[in-house]
Amino acid sequence: MEELSEALERLTSAGYNHDFRATSEGLRALGTGHVYDPESLIIDEILRFEGITDPADESSLFALRSDADGVRGTYAVAYGPAMEPLDAKMVRRLARTV
Repeated sequence: MEELSEALERLTSAGYNHDFRATSEGLRALGTGHVYDPESLIIDEILRFEGITDPADESSLFALRSDADGVRGTYAVAYGPAMEPLDAKMVRRLARTV
């Protein structure tokens, strides 16, 4: 089973070079500063990771891309009750694109 760090390394090697972070306006690509509406992004892969002993270690990783400008990157969030409210909002918006 792939660990989060291994998945990030694999996706970076595959060209997912930007980190996305949730803002009140949408998902910001840290490398460019551009903010995307989550509904405009394409989800190429979703990975879920579970902590071995601590449920608070659960996380999800999204491999995202924009057809508009070719930006590809990853968006990592805590999973479950530990998820930040802004991240929960962005994940709900991303889920509409699936």
